[in-house]
Amino acid sequence: MTDQLLSSHESTQQSTKSETHHKTMSNIIRGYQLSQVVCAMAQLGIADLLTDQPRSSIDLAQATNTEANSLKRLLHTLASFDVVIEDESGMFSLTSLGSTLRSDVFNSLHDMAIAWCHPVMYGAWTNMLESIRTGYPTFNNIFGTDFYSYLHNNTEFNEIFNRAMGSMDRHAELITIYDFSGAKCVLDVGGGKGVLMMYILRRYWHLIGILYDLSHVTEDARKLFAAEESDISQRLSIISGDLFVSVPTGADTVILSHMLMNFDDSKTKLLLSNCRAAMTSGDKLLIIEVVLRDNTNQLDGRLNDLNMLVLLGGRYRNEQEYVTLLEQTGFILKSNIQMKYFNLIETLLLYMGITGLDLLDPMTPHIPFIPVNYDLANKCYIVIFDPIGAKNAHMGILIDLTGMSTDTEIAGILIHAIANTHDKQVPHSTDFDFRPWTETKSEIVCRYVSELHESKYLGGNNNIQLPCYLVSPAIPANIHEFIANPMTPIILKQTYLHSLGSYTYFHMASQYQPIWSSSMNCQQFARLFLTEGLGLAWPEDIAVAGDILPVAIDISLLYISSNDKFSFENSLAAERLLHDIQLKRTEQQNIIDLKEIFKTQSRTSIFI
Repeated sequence: MTDQLLSSHESTQQSTKSETHHKTMSNIIRGYQLSQVVCAMAQLGIADLLTDQPRSSIDLAQATNTEANSLKRLLHTLASFDVVIEDESGMFSLTSLGSTLRSDVFNSLHDMAIAWCHPVMYGAWTNMLESIRTGYPTFNNIFGTDFYSYLHNNTEFNEIFNRAMGSMDRHAELITIYDFSGAKCVLDVGGGKGVLMMYILRRYWHLIGILYDLSHVTEDARKLFAAEESDISQRLSIISGDLFVSVPTGADTVILSHMLMNFDDSKTKLLLSNCRAAMTSGDKLLIIEVVLRDNTNQLDGRLNDLNMLVLLGGRYRNEQEYVTLLEQTGFILKSNIQMKYFNLIETLLLYMGITGLDLLDPMTPHIPFIPVNYDLANKCYIVIFDPIGAKNAHMGILIDLTGMSTDTEIAGILIHAIANTHDKQVPHSTDFDFRPWTETKSEIVCRYVSELHESKYLGGNNNIQLPCYLVSPAIPANIHEFIANPMTPIILKQTYLHSLGSYTYFHMASQYQPIWSSSMNCQQFARLFLTEGLGLAWPEDIAVAGDILPVAIDISLLYISSNDKFSFENSLAAERLLHDIQLKRTEQQNIIDLKEIFKTQSRTSIFI
């Protein structure tokens, strides 16, 4: 009898659980109907009408110009999931849940409800399955254009969408969490109307700001800041441009706020690379995005992730995915701070090069806008620092765009690879550097190579094409004609040269890792940039680090970075590595006893 009662009880529990699941799934399936009910409430402004006192359905119908009986049915549906409540006299009141739809409250969801349920947003989701099958945004197929083009060309939806995005308090929290007091100039890439920049410049009066976005977006930003009564507009530069072509230089702090979620990995890497190309040592990149947690119990984030796929082909990412993208484009993640709704990712530059950065003089104040000597302009040089000292020998490419050099001084744009000597690691992490620079010729080795118009990519030889890693929207197909033409504006030449140099660096970093080695160093970079980036010939009499005994160099680096050098010397790994070197050596190289590498005090003496 007891067993029968237990069995009956278990059967009842299972039946109740099954019914609960059935009801829950039914509500999920009909979720689009619930959202339309909430949207109708927002569109009619019912939450605002119920702010001060309860009202009858007839009264509300008159205020909203709706049919009284139909509105009452809507109100009863809203009451069924606790958005409003009806008392015994038939009067309706707003609940705390329903108060989130008031248009006059902080973080109101009023505009969000209208935007999310708009036929454009909803329509894109009606064919979500196609995005799952293909990995591409279904929005383009349904509306015949991409999301942002549609937004730009449809004023009504544009206003609804922008109101919804503006209603979210996604900017105020940043300035309470991140300290901008150490920054001098902040660049907001894809900054829209400039709301975030407005917050930052109001809080930090010493800052200079740069707002960068497409031209039709910056028009709205100019109107917003023109109405600002303070001096903020005087501290802000608004620049129009395509962030997938280039990013303005000059800022020490670059912000990407809610940008990367819009794009797939390919476009995200291009955007990050363009940001990286505009930055120099010590600069920081701040990324504001939702960072998905590893578990899937994050419904809002997961729905937004799918929404990015459906609308734009973009995606939300977890921390490791961001780490991978950042490392591939020259950054390292410093911190990931969880904010109320989003995450703040702070990054630092991943450095590149070898020793000698401390030998560089401070950059010159500016490069002239036009050549000062057309006969000397566009000449290219190989420069070598401290060729006989302890740090022999840092190497770079200098291009005198304006003919500023004299018999005693060399001047121009220095394009080179540098070492992050502050990371306390051996071998050092590395970076790309691009700067105006001048130096007395007696302090360095300066070797004239040729002029820009002598590039192999010019002269009508159509069979010589740019390497695939230099084919990019940021690099025009006829880029060498632009930089060799003496009439091309100097600022435009600098931009193109920066693109050629940074893309050459990123290619090397992706091939060999952005850490100093026989394959990844300033001398290898200088040669690759000169020959492939500029299309000029490398002098045969100038040797390059890594060409001679590359394996020995890499082993030496392993040795000098080892904490326990005695154990390394006697390890099986060292024995195998030395054996490997012996097999790779030529007769000419046999004059060096490689075993001495692990015995001498000057363990890096083989480096040139």
